[in-house]
Amino acid sequence: MLNANNLIRSTWPRVREEKKNGGFGYLVDARGNGWEGKDRFFFHSKTKAIKKAKEIEADLKNFGVEYSKYKLDEYRVYEKWEWLLEEAKKEFRNPDLVMEDIFKDFYFNQKQNLRKAQRKIPTIRDAGKEWINEKSSELGGKGGRTLSIHSIREHKQTVKYLAESNLSWVRVDSVSFEMVEAYFKKAKRADGGKLSQSSKRTRLTQFKMFFKWCMHPKRQWIERNPCDGLCFSVEAREVSVLKNSEVQDLLNAALNDAKAKEKLLPWLVLGFFAGLRPTEAEKLTWEEIDWDLLNESGVLQIRVGTEKSKTFTHYAELHATGIEWLKLCASKKGQIGLSRRAFDRIREQVGLYSRWSPDCIRHTYASNWLSMNKSRGINTLAELMGNSPEVIRRHYRKAILLNSAEAYWKILPPTKGVSNAHKKEA
Repeated sequence: MLNANNLIRSTWPRVREEKKNGGFGYLVDARGNGWEGKDRFFFHSKTKAIKKAKEIEADLKNFGVEYSKYKLDEYRVYEKWEWLLEEAKKEFRNPDLVMEDIFKDFYFNQKQNLRKAQRKIPTIRDAGKEWINEKSSELGGKGGRTLSIHSIREHKQTVKYLAESNLSWVRVDSVSFEMVEAYFKKAKRADGGKLSQSSKRTRLTQFKMFFKWCMHPKRQWIERNPCDGLCFSVEAREVSVLKNSEVQDLLNAALNDAKAKEKLLPWLVLGFFAGLRPTEAEKLTWEEIDWDLLNESGVLQIRVGTEKSKTFTHYAELHATGIEWLKLCASKKGQIGLSRRAFDRIREQVGLYSRWSPDCIRHTYASNWLSMNKSRGINTLAELMGNSPEVIRRHYRKAILLNSAEAYWKILPPTKGVSNAHKKEA
């Protein structure tokens, strides 16, 4: 029974003083009188307790017993939501999370799912085919440029990697960061060996380009690149350059092979003695080589326009030794081009096929040029090669003794005398 001495409010719902957890407070007791909502409330403030009692009395008077049932159900739902909210705060470590944020996220996700359902999102395999078709078309490259054969080949290789992976039949929008990460953990070389960090980084760059294309506004298949956040560190290595004897062997082998003499020798010469990029030399035509630009020192300036260069228009310098090799080329019309079959065959013939390093031709040119032209400096070399001085410092130069560099620039064709390339190199 209630102690009348403790009553603060004697009419229904009653309010009385009560001790709880070692402290005093005020209990609102709404039992009876047909009320079926929550029937007990505890407050530390007498004012709040009396206010709650009057609120319950007014609710019953204005809305009746059925409303009290609704109030109870509503409170139970509220309690459940409160519990879920507290659990979410703990799991996601977000103490400031509120119910409105949860509803906003739910609304956003539902809207995204509806948008995805309204448009057909392809699998990785089908998206890859569409990517290749677009990039292979005229003006399909970045900035409306037509991609080179080499770039198209790289794009096709990327699609091949994706098609052979577990991601092949996954919808583009279903690919997650974890899936991409798992792919690289299991990725192997063609011979089954472990993929190097450098190869992983190169392949990751290609994957990023593909998924960025999937994000384009005219497709909007995904909103985030699943490759973001993934990276592979590569230890700095010394630049790989060819020995003078290896350069001599490559040039001689190309000169003595009918196909290579036409579609490989000029490409090699422009790389070894003018420092052109592989694609720049490949796109250059014989008609663009202006022999009137031959200066008094025997160096021929060659214009490399933006349509051929990865960077900006620049003038490369073909050394006099390179000019002597060019004179022996089988064809002097049309595009310089490149026969990759002939290139592979010649490299295998001279023992360089399995230990060939990408860009070693340009690295060989740059390192030997710097050894012979210290007074002209890196800035001049950067202009000649269409690069920045920083890139030259970090990726292109290797210390070479002066006598070795002098011998490099004297690697003449066999018909022009005996080369010093096969002498013992310092």
